[in-house]
Amino acid sequence: MEFRKLTLTCSLALSLFSVANGQSVQEGKDFILNEQYEKAKGSFYSLIKEDSSEPDFYYYLGETFLLTQQIDSAKWAFEKGLSLSEKSALNHAGLGKATFFEDEASAKASFEKALRLTKSKKPEVLLSVAEFYVHSEYKDLTYAQELLDRALKFDDKNIEAWLLYGDLFLQQNDGTKVMEKYNQAIYLDSNNPKALYKLGQLYSRARNNELAMDNFKKAIDANPEFAPAYKEIGELHYKAKKYDEAIDAYKVYLEKAGDCVDNTFRYASFLFLNKDYKSAKEVLEPLADKDNVNPVAFRLLAYGSYETEDFENGLAYMEKFWETGYEKVLANDYEYYAKLLRKNGNDSLAVNNFYTAIEKDNNKVNLYSEIADIEMANKNFEQAAQAYASRIENGGGTAQDYLSLGRAFYSGKDFEQADSVFAKLIELRPELTIGYMYRGRANANMDPESEEGLAKPYYEKVIEIAGENKEKHKRDLIEAHSYLGYLYLINDENAEALHHWKVVKELDPSNKNAEQVINSLSQNN
Repeated sequence: MEFRKLTLTCSLALSLFSVANGQSVQEGKDFILNEQYEKAKGSFYSLIKEDSSEPDFYYYLGETFLLTQQIDSAKWAFEKGLSLSEKSALNHAGLGKATFFEDEASAKASFEKALRLTKSKKPEVLLSVAEFYVHSEYKDLTYAQELLDRALKFDDKNIEAWLLYGDLFLQQNDGTKVMEKYNQAIYLDSNNPKALYKLGQLYSRARNNELAMDNFKKAIDANPEFAPAYKEIGELHYKAKKYDEAIDAYKVYLEKAGDCVDNTFRYASFLFLNKDYKSAKEVLEPLADKDNVNPVAFRLLAYGSYETEDFENGLAYMEKFWETGYEKVLANDYEYYAKLLRKNGNDSLAVNNFYTAIEKDNNKVNLYSEIADIEMANKNFEQAAQAYASRIENGGGTAQDYLSLGRAFYSGKDFEQADSVFAKLIELRPELTIGYMYRGRANANMDPESEEGLAKPYYEKVIEIAGENKEKHKRDLIEAHSYLGYLYLINDENAEALHHWKVVKELDPSNKNAEQVINSLSQNN
């Protein structure tokens, strides 16, 4: 089991509380509030260096490790604190949180010992345990509420207790009570950035983006260094598809909070959505060589490489993504992999992955065209026709779709099927010459000696539609008049034949066939 199920990486940290060296501890707490976790660790290490006998310093360091999912380091810190004082209630609480997922009974015993040692006279211990039962996957909201009530009974002006109480009701989807608890915290301190931030999150959840934005900005006004508010502003802009603004807000967030892998990915994804693929790659490339890199880095690097036409590196990144064994595979992963394979000359594997992408997301109807284009290029006309037909069957059906399908049948010399498809094209776009042109060609191939004149009505229709716009339709008209000229010629209708070949000659003065027929008919006459 991964500890991330207990605490979210880069999430807004839970409250930490002061000890004897209050101001020094507060510095570390402020770093955590602003999600500057590395600075927080450095601050607590400095405190330990100054006074290695204070067990609670290790608790704060351990909590910071929990927030960055460094579970072994967190356990070490809590155990170190307990080695200095077995009566350190905070370290017993911390150890319970760090070990709950591997030994629930032992962890609960640690919680019980922490609470027994405090006798409910140390709210920070009560809140530490309550926070675990509110925010982890091992929820016990009834017990958490009991702990919060005990903490508030001892100190009813404890802002962190009111905020955590609001979080508890948020888990129960009781918006009225959430608002009540958060507002109580704001009543106690109207400039508390965390309280304003949480109220903004509540409004965001209720889709009241205006009030959400207002509260996030108030949080920043209260503390311009309060990084999480910039992150939420970025998310609001993202929801509104204002990607430029989202990028700007997230950039400030990262500058203030420092590097955090999950949020670096989020920032890169905004850049990607804003089609700034080059910048997205620049943000992510430094992560690619790190140990235990998040697989999502390779995914976005592969996507960005494709979009910037760096196909060779893109394929390498995509291969690395597959090697990680990442479970949350998307249809887009197969699509981009297929596109990169195609650009690197591996058409057969590209086709397989396009089909896999469609299997994972049947809305990707457009990928049938990608498949068909590959098959057409490789002269696999039957497979191309199957792909185009699948596109039509699964939500396609535009004139272009029928044109492509008809061409695939035509190229594969299945002229009857082609004729049928081009008939459908004519139904959709009767004003265009192209459907009639291809019906003419298909029928001409079904009647190679022109004995039945099967193509005649379609070529005549081409001439009718083209009208006087000869320059625009020159190629089509040359083909249509050539066919009709030949048809009339073999049927000894020389006057009609001469007329059509003269039109061909007019359109294409260098046309040898027209010249020969005209000369021959003129001599005979």
